[in-house]
Amino acid sequence: MKFEVKHIRLNNDKKWPHNEWLVTVNGESFQCRTGLGIKEKPTQNMVLESLFLDASCGQESFNDFCDNLGYSNDSIKAFDNYRQCMENAKKLRKALGNEYNTIKESIENQS
Repeated sequence: MKFEVKHIRLNNDKKWPHNEWLVTVNGESFQCRTGLGIKEKPTQNMVLESLFLDASCGQESFNDFCDNLGYSNDSIKAFDNYRQCMENAKKLRKALGNEYNTIKESIENQS
């Protein structure tokens, strides 16, 4: 698997200061954000675990997504987050191809 991480910037957002990263998995790019308490760049396992969680959220209905994560189903921001999870799921499946389930199981067993 080809995995690359590039630091984009430090975002000093007043609500949540964080680092922004561009992660590429087999040619598919994903945004990744880490809080300032995480000092190292994201590892392959950290990123894949997060992407698999996104993918599982993207497979739910929007109402279930909101119920499970405490969002209002009348929120535009919640819907944007839901769409991003669906997009990440699609890109992750494309990046991992036939190895998707095998890699997912491996990551789940490490957690």
